[in-house]
Parts: sequence; structure tokens; C-alpha cells
Amino acid sequence: MSRKMTSLSAGYAICGVLQEALRDKVNGVFPIICTNSDVKYPFVTYRRLESEREATKSAYNADMDSCSVSVSVFDDDYERGLSIIEDARAAIEGKTVEYQDEADPSDTLTVRCARVTSSDEDWNEQGAFVQEIVITCKIR
Repeated sequence: MSRKMTSLSAGYAICGVLQEALRDKVNGVFPIICTNSDVKYPFVTYRRLESEREATKSAYNADMDSCSVSVSVFDDDYERGLSIIEDARAAIEGKTVEYQDEADPSDTLTVRCARVTSSDEDWNEQGAFVQEIVITCKIR
């Protein structure tokens, strides 16, 4: 039975773009956190921050959701991590991503990654600099 993917599944599309764009620069792209202690820096995580159904009377936008997706780069080298988050931004911002569910090819998701709405940087107790961007997305 086919299900319709919504903004709750936006990470699938974002993950594919990040894996392709950063494949030679990172040691993995993970949803929410990296739980594998054997993974070396740098690596990337992504997560959905919020999701909402668009309130509209337009038939064109009736099936549209919106969400924000956070992308974080963890690296023990500040400058390299900054370069990677710039590459991630270039790969995602302003792009429209089509995702097709491998288990059900009739189930597709279109994610329009509009713009970066915020960014942050931090350092964690494991010795990594953390570079983060948040991107707003429209889902169809």
C-alpha cells in the first residue's frame, strides 16, 4: 500500500544531496546524530526542526508542507569544517530535490530548499568544532 511522503520525510532528500556533494570530504552523513564511535571527523548530521501544513485556499498549494532542516558539520579542524558547511550550503540552498522511495517507486517527494534562515557554530566536549545551518524547505 502506497503512502504519501510529507515534510516529515524531507531528510531523505537532503541526505542524498549531502552524500553526493560531500562524498570525498566527509566520513559519513547521518540522521540526527552519529552513534558510531569509529567514525572519524569530519562528518555531517541533518535533522528536521519543525514541520507544518501550509494553510492555504489555493488548489495549487493544497498539498504543500513546509519545514526547516538543520545541517551540522563536526570536525576537529575549524577551517576545514567551515569549508564543508559552505559546500553543504551551496549544494542545498536554492535547489529543488526529487526523492523517490526505493521500497515504493510511486512514492515521490519534491523538496524545494529555499534559503538559509540561520547559522551557528559551537564546540563540543569531544573536541569537535560544529558548524550548523538551518534551511527552510517547501514540500510537495
